[in-house]
Amino acid sequence: MASFPSSPGPQQIAIVNNISYIYEDTVNAWTRVGPATANVITTDTANIVATTSSTSTTTGALKVAGGAGIAGNVWAGNVYSTNYFYANGAAFTGGAGAVGYTGSIGTGYTGSAGAFTITTGSSKPATASIGDMWYNTTRSALFIRANVGVGTYWIDTTGPMYTFGQSAATTTEATTWLAATGARFTISPAVSGKTTWNTAIDGPLSISASNTYTLTPTYAFTASIKMWGAGGGQGTQDSSKAGAGGFSSGTMTFTAGQAYVLLVGGGGKTGGGGTALGGGGGGSESLRGGGGGYSGIFISSISQANARLMAGGGGGSGGNGGGLSVSGAGGGLAGQAGGTGIAGGTQISGTSGGTALQGASDRSGGGGGYFGGGAGGDSGYYVPGAGGGSGYINSTYVSSGVTTAGNYTTVANSSDADRGNSGNVSSSAGQGQDGRVYITAI
Repeated sequence: MASFPSSPGPQQIAIVNNISYIYEDTVNAWTRVGPATANVITTDTANIVATTSSTSTTTGALKVAGGAGIAGNVWAGNVYSTNYFYANGAAFTGGAGAVGYTGSIGTGYTGSAGAFTITTGSSKPATASIGDMWYNTTRSALFIRANVGVGTYWIDTTGPMYTFGQSAATTTEATTWLAATGARFTISPAVSGKTTWNTAIDGPLSISASNTYTLTPTYAFTASIKMWGAGGGQGTQDSSKAGAGGFSSGTMTFTAGQAYVLLVGGGGKTGGGGTALGGGGGGSESLRGGGGGYSGIFISSISQANARLMAGGGGGSGGNGGGLSVSGAGGGLAGQAGGTGIAGGTQISGTSGGTALQGASDRSGGGGGYFGGGAGGDSGYYVPGAGGGSGYINSTYVSSGVTTAGNYTTVANSSDADRGNSGNVSSSAGQGQDGRVYITAI
């Protein structure tokens, strides 16, 4: 500047004609200062060594009433602003709070960073916006606040479908989120009293009561499927045994809005009791037994052309012929033959009266399947045991498919914990056990 300020303050510094002066208010005069003074060293470098802290725009060791134009770099311990920070003419508009870490690296952020906040702690933040993150120290898991289509919730990024798992989360939020993530479909008639099913809440769909069901997905989903055919019926001549149910499994995608028919095979009847649901052939005498029905999944309606996956039913018991009266189990690419060679169904035909989806009926009834098993007729002093029905995999729609035949009275994949007693045969005269369809979303 070319002249001194007209109303200087105590210890005010002025540079006039490249010479530094300090205002001494006790004597009301300007005093020239040299390099040895504490405040101004030279006209090229201003060294202010006062340690007064700054808490506003009007406090601190250095106060500038107007703007400050600085061509070089600026280094500071902390930088505060009452309005905005700008870069290339644009303002940073993030929320209030400290930028950066508090605490050691590894415990995460607290405060805000840009347009979202990051919080570390054992309880979820009381308020949050979409995009905010929370590191749950109890579970060592990172959550992000997101809109999942049915509302805005904390989503666990470390798991495929699980949201909370700690006490700060509400049951309502968790249930609503799970409802948005599981495989959802309607099922008719009702299963366990429910006509609407969600695998994330209700668990896998397991049906072991013989019937025909319609499943219609709300959204597309992929599932792992297991199924067992029904056991054959046991006649009153206990020396001969019915055949057990077969097993099939695979992975399949269900299309939203498409109706699928699930059939759970009925246990074979004691002779004279008629046929069983799922193509189990009838046995005509009380001494013998009828075939067990197949279990299967079909698209739209039941037919071979619409079949996706099937497990064959076991053949009905014969009688009075020792080992010759043993009946074949269902399942596999070909159902097991009865003791005298009464064949099971195959992938291309039935035998001894078995046809597409239907076991033959005679004195002992064949098991139902993709093709039904053959029936045992009168062979003089005994009646042969019937053959089992075949399983089926439509490899166009089912991946990793497996179909396995049982072994006479032993159910295929009998050790599976999800089977229960499905596909069993009776130890004495009576109906075989119904089959089962078991669907798990993946």
